[in-house]
Amino acid sequence: MHIDSILTLIELVISAFTLAAAVLTLRVGIKTLKADHERRKKQSTIEFYQEISNITAKLKEAIDKLFADKAINPTDPDYANNEELKLKISQYLTVMERFAVGINTGVYDLDIYMRCAGRSTIHWYDRLVQIIKDKRKDNKSHLYIDFEHMTNELRNRYDKLDKSANIIHS
Repeated sequence: MHIDSILTLIELVISAFTLAAAVLTLRVGIKTLKADHERRKKQSTIEFYQEISNITAKLKEAIDKLFADKAINPTDPDYANNEELKLKISQYLTVMERFAVGINTGVYDLDIYMRCAGRSTIHWYDRLVQIIKDKRKDNKSHLYIDFEHMTNELRNRYDKLDKSANIIHS
């Protein structure tokens, strides 16, 4: 073998190892970046949930004063004749809609939120669903659609969990 061809072969082997090392480094970098992104997403979900829970707790408390733990119907005089309550319910729905947009677009993590307040969110959605339906009249069918979607996704996930754990709710 000629010395030039041996040197060329060595250069090719070194180039191949360098390329393999670069590809491996890139893969590790991408994996690390994705893991960091997921960690930040989870952390920001917890932080934003904490922020909105301070707001929603006060709103829910005001709603509970009149309706205890029952569903709210738009024809109920305690609702229909109470502008302050209507405002509080609208504020709650707006906060939840904004958060749900973040969940549904992947900005926030649904699994983390589910652990923080999933069942409570379903409960409150169910209490307010008639109000939501009423607000959607007159070509406003888009109102609170992300909140509805998020709640349905939470419900589906709980159903799967309950079935896999053999839990039966009464």
